[in-house]
Amino acid sequence: MASRDTPYMQERILEGLATALYQRFLAANNRNDLDGAIVLGLQAVDLKAYMSCSVRAQYTTDLVLALSCFFTYGIPTDIDEPVRLAQEAITMAQDGGRSEHLAWHFCGLAIALRGRFSATGNPKGLIKTISLGQCAVDMTSEDDPRRAFYLIIYATALHFRYLYTSKMADLSSCIEIGLEAWYLSSRGAMAGDYHNQMICAGNVAKFLQDRYLLEGQAFDLERAMEFQRLVKSRRLIFGKGEPYSFFVKHEGSRNTGAAPHTPRMERKGVSLNDVQLSALSF
Repeated sequence: MASRDTPYMQERILEGLATALYQRFLAANNRNDLDGAIVLGLQAVDLKAYMSCSVRAQYTTDLVLALSCFFTYGIPTDIDEPVRLAQEAITMAQDGGRSEHLAWHFCGLAIALRGRFSATGNPKGLIKTISLGQCAVDMTSEDDPRRAFYLIIYATALHFRYLYTSKMADLSSCIEIGLEAWYLSSRGAMAGDYHNQMICAGNVAKFLQDRYLLEGQAFDLERAMEFQRLVKSRRLIFGKGEPYSFFVKHEGSRNTGAAPHTPRMERKGVSLNDVQLSALSF
């Protein structure tokens, strides 16, 4: 098991990720994969014990998000390792006495737990995923540059619960929160804003498609198709030199304000009774 006192394991995982990206580069000749392999390899070399706890925590959460991407591509990986590393990143950040980025690390653990759920179909930890996503949002100010990212991760957690329980309230909430995330990201023109716009648009399109399938409203389908077109347009913006640090990649502009005609989010506690799941932990 990895430990915050033994970064060797984290270096090994980074090296493994770099190797995987390099192999994909050889197969597809995608320069971005090669760039990513180089960056990950450098991180593996630089990840030493002399680093401060806060910096090591940031590297570790970056690693968690990279590992969680493997679930998306269907690449075999240890489904528990991202969760363990995310927990360690939180401990490192707390040990370092700096809590300004604690929301980022909470979000990392939420993503790791969500990835494990998507890989196994086991609802264990689903409530914790939602709780962490909401906590990351609640901890940040209205103008936090990563707030749009936290909002969409929270929304996707609620969407996972909707897929598991078929509760319409969760689908409505994830659409509302997803639109707020999109609105915040769409007001900026930084690289991080475009990355956040792409992830927001892609997920909101899924949410709206689900509501269209449920209610048959053509307007939802039209909006879903428009968000899908936005995803494609944002991909065209990205060029060479894109950052491979997730922490940097999702740093957007400091914007405030809710989306027009979108109700403000209500801060509601998450309970076991609310989702009819019991005694779950990660």
